[in-house]
Amino acid sequence: MPQVFSMLACSSAALDNMDEDCSFDPTVWRKQEYPGFEVVFDARKLVRPEVIQSVFYMWRLTGERKWLNVAWEMWESVDKLVRTVDGHARDDEEMRMVVQTLKYFYLVFSSPSELSLDEWVIGNDGHAFRVGGA
Repeated sequence: MPQVFSMLACSSAALDNMDEDCSFDPTVWRKQEYPGFEVVFDARKLVRPEVIQSVFYMWRLTGERKWLNVAWEMWESVDKLVRTVDGHARDDEEMRMVVQTLKYFYLVFSSPSELSLDEWVIGNDGHAFRVGGA
């Protein structure tokens, strides 16, 4: 099952129409790479902050330089992807993901003293909150 997709319903989704034959018919729909799915998005091309967030925590908690190398390889991939998409996000959700992802890249490559994990907690969206709320 693809991670991100769009499907078309039968001509009627009414409960009283449960016997309708919803088999894929290539004469009705254009040739599809994945029959039954209207669109299958390439999930590998989505920029998601969770992966670099994990690398950020691994780097900060272990101090192992290999995590910086992993982050740099990831940065090169994201940079290449963003450049091939003509530098524009397709929608607000994609733009939000790009911004959150960039926050974590900034944190990975900044000095650990800039944002001490002893003094700050980082929310799911990449916002930093001072421990204790002060």
